[in-house]
Amino acid sequence: YESENQLHNGTPITKYTSGIAIMHTPAFLLSHFLAQFTTYDKDGFSKPYILGLYISTILYILWGLYLLALILAQRFPIHSVITTLVLLVVCTNLYYFSSYNNVMSHPMTFFLFAALIYLTDRFYKSFQLKTIFLIGLVTGLITLVRPTNIICLLIPLLWGIENIPSRFETIKKHASKLPLAILGFFLAAVPQMLYWKYTTGEFIYYSYQGEGFDFANAMIGRGLFSFRNGWLIYTPIMLAVFPGLYFLYKHKNHEAFWPVILLFPLHVYIIYSWWNWYYINGLGSRPMVDIYPLLAFPLAAFISTVFSNRLLRNTFIAGAFLLSSLNIFQLYQHSKGILWTEDANRAYYFQSLGALKWNQKIAVAYDLATYQPKSYTNKRRLYRDDFTSYNNFIVEQTRRDGRASVLLTQESVDSLASFEISMRELNLDKDEFLSIRLWMRVEKQMISYYDFSNITIDYLRSGELYRRSYLRLHNKPCPEATCSLWYGEVHVWDELIAHIKMFEDAEEDDIIKFAFHTADSSTPLFLSNLEIWVSE
Repeated sequence: YESENQLHNGTPITKYTSGIAIMHTPAFLLSHFLAQFTTYDKDGFSKPYILGLYISTILYILWGLYLLALILAQRFPIHSVITTLVLLVVCTNLYYFSSYNNVMSHPMTFFLFAALIYLTDRFYKSFQLKTIFLIGLVTGLITLVRPTNIICLLIPLLWGIENIPSRFETIKKHASKLPLAILGFFLAAVPQMLYWKYTTGEFIYYSYQGEGFDFANAMIGRGLFSFRNGWLIYTPIMLAVFPGLYFLYKHKNHEAFWPVILLFPLHVYIIYSWWNWYYINGLGSRPMVDIYPLLAFPLAAFISTVFSNRLLRNTFIAGAFLLSSLNIFQLYQHSKGILWTEDANRAYYFQSLGALKWNQKIAVAYDLATYQPKSYTNKRRLYRDDFTSYNNFIVEQTRRDGRASVLLTQESVDSLASFEISMRELNLDKDEFLSIRLWMRVEKQMISYYDFSNITIDYLRSGELYRRSYLRLHNKPCPEATCSLWYGEVHVWDELIAHIKMFEDAEEDDIIKFAFHTADSSTPLFLSNLEIWVSE
């Protein structure tokens, strides 16, 4: 994705706000100082700076956990508090953003939300001027890091509220202190406003040009339950939050109840109204990490209730252990290119579940969203091309056991035959599916899987394309299992076997078309013998 937009006058402007840069400034300055005593480049990008960012992120997370522990310990038994914090670290995607992809904004926002809750609780106990100023500063930083999180203002507004008239009385009584909160908020926003003024001529500027919200079509169901980064699919421990809300309400100290009950659904609605509702990377929905400090209260309420019964406690601990192990294992899979959730689907998720190595079945399930059976029988062959008729593209040096080998290029794609068949001709039984068998060989690795050569599978209805699938080729050769989503093995022949289930909404007159496609940037790929079967 682009990190810069071009203004109409040609001036480049970074679309991301400066909150993270401000938060990491101490680490940057220290790293820059230490870099002077090393041979590394003093450019902000070499190893001392990278290490400084990693350590800075971890320290902010630890600080956030400490503040959260202080305030939870005032309301829940200490064993429930410790369990809550441990689960937040190892059983949610906070673990991913702490240990693997820890220079994004979410660990920082986790700390800031924890700090805001801590300061808010202190303010309602002492009403100190210093505290309300810090509340303004922290809410300003939260908004600067991720502007949609401006709803964090609900936390100090609703914390410990008993009824609306009494809260208005409190606000009225301490109205003289509000300018300090506004000053703190404004001070956090000043650097960004000055930057926008310098680059655009405006103090307020929308830098995400071409991107926005669709509040009328919020993808809440997908955001929570889709295998494509769905929050509760990859962080199922947070299901405990929902009964925890009831227990929190019943708890004698439920100051956090109304902030949670209003901010939680509002946050969900806003983030899943964004055009890119699955938010690309992360083991699960990454914007949910921001409000984990707030969700820690219903989670702790649930845990403290469950722990009051020995059987429930032991059952929960066993379940939490399994979910934590799964979370840690899935991060291992992610690091090895086995599990990649931004484009995941149900078939791919269960095909890769428990896998220690990438294999061809996982690769096919990722592309076609079809679970690949452990065993099958080829029943009748529909199509075969041994590539012997393409003399201009046969490469003698890469023959497979004496058989013809064709180099797949932009030129040869235009000559290679495509195959079409109607659903009526297929006449598939309930347990039948199509199988593609193709021998192939990759000569050079490439990691941009968007540019992989592929077999395009088009579904046509009344001559119009209504669905398309891509069976990527460059990552499919995998006889030795030293491959991943990003690359296949090179200089070896391997047979691609892919099974395709027909869609339930397919009609008899629908046409299925198979054709090769390659991008200009694809590396050399050789083909030998393509067959399409009906299998069972």
